[in-house]
Parts: sequence; structure tokens; C-alpha cells
Amino acid sequence: MEVTMQKMTSVIYLANASSPHVRHWIEFLDEMNMPYHIYSIHKNTFFSDDKVTVKYNFLTRFGGGGAILAYFFLGLWLRFFTRKSILHAHNTSGYGLSALLSGKPYIVTTYGTEIFGADKRSSLYRLLINKVLSKAKKITTTSQQMEQVLVSKFHINSKNILTFGMGVSQHFSFSNDKREKVRAKLDIPSDALVWIYNRRIMPLYNTIEVVQAFKKYSKDRPNTYLILMAGDHQASYTQLVKNELENSSNIFLVEGFLDPKDMSAYLSASDISISVPNSDQLSSSILEAIACGCYPILANLPAYDEILEYVTCLSIDRSNLVRGFEQSANQVLEQNSQLRSQLLEQYKATPWSRETVIALLNQVYAQ
Repeated sequence: MEVTMQKMTSVIYLANASSPHVRHWIEFLDEMNMPYHIYSIHKNTFFSDDKVTVKYNFLTRFGGGGAILAYFFLGLWLRFFTRKSILHAHNTSGYGLSALLSGKPYIVTTYGTEIFGADKRSSLYRLLINKVLSKAKKITTTSQQMEQVLVSKFHINSKNILTFGMGVSQHFSFSNDKREKVRAKLDIPSDALVWIYNRRIMPLYNTIEVVQAFKKYSKDRPNTYLILMAGDHQASYTQLVKNELENSSNIFLVEGFLDPKDMSAYLSASDISISVPNSDQLSSSILEAIACGCYPILANLPAYDEILEYVTCLSIDRSNLVRGFEQSANQVLEQNSQLRSQLLEQYKATPWSRETVIALLNQVYAQ
């Protein structure tokens, strides 16, 4: 069944054109036949050139200060050179600044770290976040915890907040054929236990700590493997991760951006997924893994409580990652394929179906 917007209005996305998160949103807009264009200070990885305009990317070579200037100039450019459209900024501190400076009505999709960690940043940073949020026409979040923080700490009217998870791409589903092909490609035995960390390699996600814990766990367990997905990684931190991987034949690092079909193949090849960041919202990466039948290890973050209500998960303290590997292995070995089947059925009953998400997106973009 074809799904369309209630009112055909063009959306201007202010977003990282190399972000899987943004790609996921755009997939829904395509399904809804919603016209859009992306303005980005980041290079375009996923979209056709006619859908993306990259502005001031050269400034990002100068680090954080250069990126701030790029966001600033993008906002001024939007003020003078764009027609009336719906502006949708994907993050508050960067593209939210561009939206604020544009002088046009805008929507903001908040990211977990910039909001949850705002009280640890400078007073200027907090002032910027406050200003962007207070001027937004609507705000979208993916967790009740985020909504509570926006209301209690930033004094945002709850009527302006829409909270919902984005579900997953239709390409994410378990495939035994893909499972066998990926395992053969990596030379992983069919009866081996495989963990996958399908979050970006950067300090926020504690990738090094996960690798170190897995090395301790797998030292005397030869039939265990870990797959790391680099994604939109932090280069300097990734090099530290690579240093940790020296002489580790049972840990694989998959670099580059994968399309949903390829990502689904790696998830199908795995038994257990990992998500242990310092802070987070309800991440689509977790849902993608569950949709492919992976048993999730999750940090005991309030943002993940909603997942625990619907899906069998292992909630752990980040300080005891080795124990997390032990417990998850025991659970998978005890239940074998029954656990995967159970997870796939549980996901079908969650509130993150495509029909639900599209109905909520109609609310986001309604005039």
C-alpha cells in the first residue's frame, strides 16, 4: 500500500549526509513520497547528488572550531537563499545552530549525548542548546527519558515534543543464507558464538573497553568471535582500537559504510549484539540487531527501559563487561535457535512498526 503525506510540503533536512540515522529517516520520506533536500556540512555518502547540497565542508578540516564556523555560515546562507520550506535539523548543537540562524521555523531531532551531557559542558554551550530548543516549532526524541530531561531541565512544553522510535529499515531481517555466507567469508565456524558491536567506533561507545573485555573472556574459549562495525567512526580512536586488535585472530573490524542489506547480513551472522555507551536514546542500531534475531547486551541506561519491556535482553553494568559476555553466551547456548525465534516474534509485537512510525511522521511534518 502506498503511503503519502497528508499535505505535500517540501522538507529541508539540515543533517550529516553520511549518517545512517539520517538515511533511515529519508527511507521513510521516500516511502511517503515526501519531497526533500539535504543541506550538509559533511560529505555525502548515501544519497544521490541531486538530493544533497554540501556547504562549507572545507572548514571541517580545521577541527571543532571549523565545524562551528561551517554551521554558522550554513545558517546565514539558509536565511538568504532558501524558499519557504519545513526545516528539520538533525542534532541540536550543530545543525540546530544553523536552523536557529536561518530565521525560519524549524524542527529539531535531539541526539542523546548533546542533551544528557549538556550540564558538563560550558555555559555558552548550554545557552546555545537552550536557545535552539526554545525556538524550535517541534522537537522529536526517541526515549521517554529524553522527553523528561527536555521538560525538567530545559523547560520545553511537552506539547511541542514528539517521542517515538524510528523502527528499522525493511531490509533488516534474519537470513540463514546471509549468515552462512558472512561466516564463510570471515572463516568463522558455523557452530561458533559471534558477538557484534554495531555502534560507531568512538569513546562514547566504549569500544576499547568492549574489545579488552572480550579478549579476557575469549582467552580460553577458541570458538568465540567479535565483529566491530566502524561506521561513522572517530579516526584517532579507531587507531587505538586497531592497536588493541593486534594478534587477535578472533576479532574482525569492518570498516566503511554498509547499506542496510549488507548490515543485515552481518547481524544475521551474529548471535549477540552489544550496546554499552555512556549515554543514549532508543537507538535504531539496537532495534536492527533485534530484527535480525540477535540477543542484545545493553548497558543499564534508563533510555533502554522501553526495550526491556518488549524484548528479552541482558542489561549489564558497563564496569562488568566480561560478565556480560559470560551471561550472554550461557543464554544463547542454553536456548540455541529457540532464542532467535523468540526475539524475532517479540520484535513484531513492539510499537516500532513502519505503519506506526509513518503515522507519527505525519504529525511531525503537519502544518
